[in-house]
Amino acid sequence: MAMISAQQKQFFSQCEGLSFQDFSAKIWQKLQNPSSFPVDSFLQESFQEEFDFQGFLKSDQALFLEQKILQTSHHLTPTLGPTFLGIDCLCLAEKPKKNPYFVGVYSTIPFHNNAWSGSFSFHSLPLEKILNPNGKAFVRAQKSIVMANQQGAKDKKIHLIPPKKQHQLVFHTPMVDFLGEIYAEFQPEIKDKLPPPDGYEFYSQWALVVCNLLQRQILSEPRLYYFDLTEVIFSYLQKFYLLQTHTPSTGFCWMKIFGKFGFKLFQMWFCSNIFLWKAKRW
Repeated sequence: MAMISAQQKQFFSQCEGLSFQDFSAKIWQKLQNPSSFPVDSFLQESFQEEFDFQGFLKSDQALFLEQKILQTSHHLTPTLGPTFLGIDCLCLAEKPKKNPYFVGVYSTIPFHNNAWSGSFSFHSLPLEKILNPNGKAFVRAQKSIVMANQQGAKDKKIHLIPPKKQHQLVFHTPMVDFLGEIYAEFQPEIKDKLPPPDGYEFYSQWALVVCNLLQRQILSEPRLYYFDLTEVIFSYLQKFYLLQTHTPSTGFCWMKIFGKFGFKLFQMWFCSNIFLWKAKRW
C-alpha cells in the first residue's frame, strides 16, 4: 500500500468488506467519468495501428479512446495464470454492458518470468490431452513437469521457446521453428482452438492471438481485448523521433492515467532511440 496514492488508499478503504461483485461494481463506478486529458494524435494513431492489426472492433476502439479505461497489470503470455485471470474475473464481474475491456500487456520482459510468457499452461488437464504421447514434445514436457513438481510448482506448462532463448526479451522475438514443431504435435482438439504459428513474424503476435481467442471463450466476454502496450509505445516514440517538431505534452498527460505506462515509456524511449540509431548506421 505504500506505493499507491492517497486517493487510491481512500478508494480501497471504502471497499473493505465488499463482496466480489460489489467491489467490481465500485471499480467501474469510479471509472465512469472519462478523463478530460486530450488524446495525443500520434499516440492515438499508434493505438489504432495495434488495434487494427489485432482486428479489434472499430466501435470499441472509439469507445476506448473516449473513455480512456485501460488495464495494465498483465505480462504478455498466451495463457493466463491465476493472478492475471483473477484480475480479469474481478474487473469483468460487474462490467457495464456498454464498456469494452482493454488490457495492455507488456512484452519488455524475458520469457523466463513469473508469468511464463514462453509457455502454454494447462493446469490439471492430462498431458496426453494436449500433446501426442508418441511425439518428442510430449517426452520433453513430461520431464519438465516432473522437475517443476519436485520444486513445488503446481501449474503444468509446455515450454514453447527453446532454453537458449529463455532470458531473451519477448518484445520482437522472431518466430522460432521450435514452436512450429510443438504445434505439429498438439492434439486435434487443441489445434482447432489455436492458430498455426506460420505467418506470424514475431512470437508476441501469435501469443496475443491465442490469448484473445482463449480468454474470450473462458470468460464468455466477446469485447475483451488484449494487445501489446509495448508495441504501441514503440510505435509512438518512433513517430516522435522521426518528426522532432512534435511535442508529446498531451501524450505525457496520459501517463497519469495509465500508471506503469509512464515507466515503460521512458524504457522504450531508450530502446527506440537505439533501434533507430542502428537503422541509420546500417
